[in-house]
Amino acid sequence: MFTTKMQNTSNQEEIIDNISSLIDKDIDILVSGHKMDMSGLKVPEFDQYGVYERIMADIETQRTTRLRKIYFRVASIAAAIAIIVGAYFATSIFVVDEAPIYSEIYAPKGEKLVILMTDGSRVWLNADSKLEYPEDFTTASRNVRLTGEAYFEVAKDEERPFTVTADDVNIRVLGTAFNVSAYPTDSEIITTLCTGKISIGDFKKKNYIMAPGETAVYNRQTSEYTIVKDDFYSEAPQWRDNYMAFRNATLANVLENLSRRYDIDFVVKDKIVNTYTYNLMCNVNDLRSILDMISNITPVGFEKVCEGEYAVVSKMKSKN
Repeated sequence: MFTTKMQNTSNQEEIIDNISSLIDKDIDILVSGHKMDMSGLKVPEFDQYGVYERIMADIETQRTTRLRKIYFRVASIAAAIAIIVGAYFATSIFVVDEAPIYSEIYAPKGEKLVILMTDGSRVWLNADSKLEYPEDFTTASRNVRLTGEAYFEVAKDEERPFTVTADDVNIRVLGTAFNVSAYPTDSEIITTLCTGKISIGDFKKKNYIMAPGETAVYNRQTSEYTIVKDDFYSEAPQWRDNYMAFRNATLANVLENLSRRYDIDFVVKDKIVNTYTYNLMCNVNDLRSILDMISNITPVGFEKVCEGEYAVVSKMKSKN
């Protein structure tokens, strides 16, 4: 069965080869212009130019079709590019950058917070202080708003200056460390530069350049700045390490700081105590020790009225 099939296949191939050879001969005769022996049948003469023209017409048709396909392909790509470029320019020209979305973080009385900004800057927020900052620094600058006290360690970025706004005071830096105290109840905004260099002012009429170890005091009533060399500048941010430093501070200022730190109220019974001033450094881990220290320096007594409230009295008056 297998042998017979192979033989049939071989015969078919021989027949095909013979027919192909005869066709090739006939084509050669027609192309050369000679007449073929058609055994009495009449056929038109071979028109080689007509065949050539038809072949060329077919080639031209295929070429035109290909070019048309290429044209449409290029046109499609060009249109796509035009759409992309158009969308880009439309976005660049007509879409205005939206104002950054600001987040707000608050350190309540008796607490402190450390904030890591998206640019790598760090901010220590003191008690009863608020910081408003954008969720992401995407614009040409890094702007934050402070109410209260904070210590800043700013990551350097020359293309995007870091700006702190505290009431009427604006502080612009590239990369440095400084402390700002700007509580709304204080008559002054105090900025102490620890390292680097900052520009402070309103950026309209007044602008001052500060060097490390200097303190700028802004008077809210007069809108005037006083910049001095501060021998105790390193004490300004020590609240981060649970220390409080006071230099020529009134008792009212000391009590206000203690009130924020411990979330307690002080009620002054004898106004005479407000005339005392203090130069001291104290650890804030123990309120009782601080009150005893104040009592040892000046004739001031503290009487606990209830949880979270102390009465401030003069010990001199009580002796009389």
